[in-house]
Amino acid sequence: MPPLSPAMQHMRGAAAAWAVGDRAVERMRDGADIIHLGIGDPDLDTPEGIRRALIRAVDDGRTHYSPLAGEPATREAIAAHAERLYDVPVSPEAVAVGGGAQGALFAAMLA
Repeated sequence: MPPLSPAMQHMRGAAAAWAVGDRAVERMRDGADIIHLGIGDPDLDTPEGIRRALIRAVDDGRTHYSPLAGEPATREAIAAHAERLYDVPVSPEAVAVGGGAQGALFAAMLA
């Protein structure tokens, strides 16, 4: 493997965390009773409504990248939910949607 750039040297240890998770999955396949608290892969199937919406989106040709901060309708729905939940005004412009917790947390830390 080629050497990592100096900017990436400090991240070298992250691969070990994935190795632990991989080992846990192997042991679970072998029947070990393990509660896996590693990567955020849910232990439930994607709800039918979400699956159907995905199929509709693909059928409608929505197969390209979304806006960087997320789809406007999604950001509006999240803002409205946060307003109800926390009883404070939240504008959709203050909401960003990430492609998963790890990527979103990484982006937030870089910011």
